[in-house]
Amino acid sequence: MAATTTNFALPYPAALDAPCDFDTQWCDFTNAVQAVIDGFQLIADRTNPVIPIARMEVTTPVTILSGEEIPFDALTSDTAGWVDFDSDRSGVTINRAGRFALLGSATVTSTGVNNNYIRLFILLDQDVVLDRTSFTSVGLNTANVVVTTVPVRRSLKVSRDDSSNLTLTVQKATFSVFWFADRATP
Repeated sequence: MAATTTNFALPYPAALDAPCDFDTQWCDFTNAVQAVIDGFQLIADRTNPVIPIARMEVTTPVTILSGEEIPFDALTSDTAGWVDFDSDRSGVTINRAGRFALLGSATVTSTGVNNNYIRLFILLDQDVVLDRTSFTSVGLNTANVVVTTVPVRRSLKVSRDDSSNLTLTVQKATFSVFWFADRATP
C-alpha cells in the first residue's frame, strides 16, 4: 500500500510494502512527479516573460456621485487584455481562473460636512472595503481574491458614509489587478 506526500499527494513505497511492488510504485511516483513538473511548466510558459497585470489611473480630477464607480482616464498596463478602455473606463474583466491581488487607492475631496467617513471598496460578490477614513486620502490597500468563474468584472468605488447624493471629486486614483497563482494550493 503506497503512502503519499503531504503537498502534492505523490505516491511512494511505504516501509512495509512488498519489495516486488517497488517497480510499479516507483513508476507511479515518477509519473506523478512528472505531472506536477508539467503543471509548473505550463504556468512558467504562460507567465514568462509577462505576468498578467492590469492597472488604471485617474490623472485628471473627475467628479462623481458618492457610491459610483471611478472612471479612469489612463491605462498604464494591461498585459492580459483585461481592459477594454474604449467601452469601459471603470472595470477590469478577468478572463482566467486563479488567485488575484486587487489594489486600490484614491485621493478624494467632497462637498458637505467633511467629518464623515469616506470608503474605498472593490465591487465583488461581497464588496471588499479597502479603507474607511475621515481623511481625503484613501487606500493603498489590497484584497486577495480567488476567481473560479470567468469572465468576471471588478471595479473600484468610493463613497461617503452619510449620503449617496453628495458629489466626490477624485483627485487621483489607481486600480490594479495582478494574477499570482492558478489555484489556492500547489
